[in-house]
Amino acid sequence: MKKITTIVIVLALLLALLEGCAPKQKPGVNGETEVDRGIVKVGLGQKIMIENSKDLEENAYAKTDNLMIAAGFDKEGRVVTVSIDTLLTTIIFDKELQIINDFTQPQKTIKEQSGQGDVNKEWAVKAEALEKWMIGKTAKQIKELIESNDKELAAIVVINKETGFQDVLEEAYNNAFEVKGVEKVGLGQYTTIAKSKSIGINADKSERLPFGQTDTIMAAIALDSKGRIVKTIFDDAQTKVMLDKEGKIISDKKAEYKTKGELKEEYKPEEIITVKKEWYQQMEALADWTKGKNLKEVAAIKLKEQDANHPAVPDEEQLKGDISISIEGFLAALQKAADNAR
Repeated sequence: MKKITTIVIVLALLLALLEGCAPKQKPGVNGETEVDRGIVKVGLGQKIMIENSKDLEENAYAKTDNLMIAAGFDKEGRVVTVSIDTLLTTIIFDKELQIINDFTQPQKTIKEQSGQGDVNKEWAVKAEALEKWMIGKTAKQIKELIESNDKELAAIVVINKETGFQDVLEEAYNNAFEVKGVEKVGLGQYTTIAKSKSIGINADKSERLPFGQTDTIMAAIALDSKGRIVKTIFDDAQTKVMLDKEGKIISDKKAEYKTKGELKEEYKPEEIITVKKEWYQQMEALADWTKGKNLKEVAAIKLKEQDANHPAVPDEEQLKGDISISIEGFLAALQKAADNAR
């Protein structure tokens, strides 16, 4: 009898434990059930380096490495869901310092190219293993474990702590926004290198030094169980690698480069802004506009062509006076983030 009683008590404790660990459910629209994963914060982090750029020999290489992380955290600061990706862009100059890249080719992350070559596949597999290992840990715990060369992690996946996964996740947590009712979080990007320039002459007859420029729009998206946007976070990295007339890299290869969102008022765009908002404030205005909409509704935004450099400026009444930048890249990054959400 005592054994039976003990078994019943143990089973009851196990059921209570499983119930506590399971996602919470609450009544949704029209009596449907919504799953609450306990995500109360969503953040986006990144790290941008150009240290792999190379001076001219047979060719010169302007290389940008952009590590990105989007994550959802619970009330204890533990990772509930996380997406890691990295973008490696290379602008190639010949001996005459003329760019030989095909600007029409899309710039893809390593995960987006995971089916193209063993190196990309291996990196993607490592990133996914690292993501799974991060679940249930805080950003602080993750940083301490990676920097102490944790044996449990090493048994799962070998990573270089200098890459900075722990720092980017910490940034995502420190900059996270409070949210409610989030089921999925996703990461996306849109990148172009088309503004890079060969050595030449400017319109004012002055000499133009060659440079490779990578423009990357990053998006983190938080979706509810109906696919509506709870939170959008945008950032935009404009990374320029300058060369001199001999093809030597003259940009600081050891620096960590900032995004427009980090620079805020310090970012000085080349084009004239026709609204009374800084670039980062325009990104925030667009992000706020997406709240409560699904991706189909966002894609249906009214746009106008302002000029050749601004083919997709919002023409929504709600956004007039708030945005003068062209947003086709933001929409593409947001769609990718939604497609990747989990």
